[in-house]
Amino acid sequence: MTQIHIEATKAFINGFDIEALDPETKAVNPVSGQDNPYYNIGVFYQLGSLVDQAAYNAESAQGRLDTAEQLKDDEQERNGKESVQFAILSDRFAQAEAHFNNAKMFFDTMETLFNALSGFTWGVGRSMDGDRWGRKWYEAEKDRRSTKRTLTPKAPTKKQLADRKAAMLAALD
Repeated sequence: MTQIHIEATKAFINGFDIEALDPETKAVNPVSGQDNPYYNIGVFYQLGSLVDQAAYNAESAQGRLDTAEQLKDDEQERNGKESVQFAILSDRFAQAEAHFNNAKMFFDTMETLFNALSGFTWGVGRSMDGDRWGRKWYEAEKDRRSTKRTLTPKAPTKKQLADRKAAMLAALD
């Protein structure tokens, strides 16, 4: 971690409303002992979306850098370092490299912030195949932590509600 990531993270933490975080006692279900998938869910989405966007930007910048490098190398092989086109492509490569370095710096800063505040570790996702930036991990975690209930029972019918109400009234007699 470089000094800029530490200083930027400190600045964000100083400005962050800490009441958005769940108490650490909510990280684990006390009955089952399992991780609580809804622990810090708001912060998970809020900061995770920032890291995911920074990761997308870094991923894109890496692609542009690789393309610029390939074009520059191809031109050098065809026409040598003295060609005008090589000079142009070298400048484009230098600019693409600067864009990538900036994108990486923003990603590293957002990842550090996410790890420091959310109670999760973004870097865990990098162990997934082809997931250098953790984007596949984040997508899988969003699905796992989704608050959308897909297996909820159907809403009671009007007859079921009327029967329930009648049973309540009958219990009072």
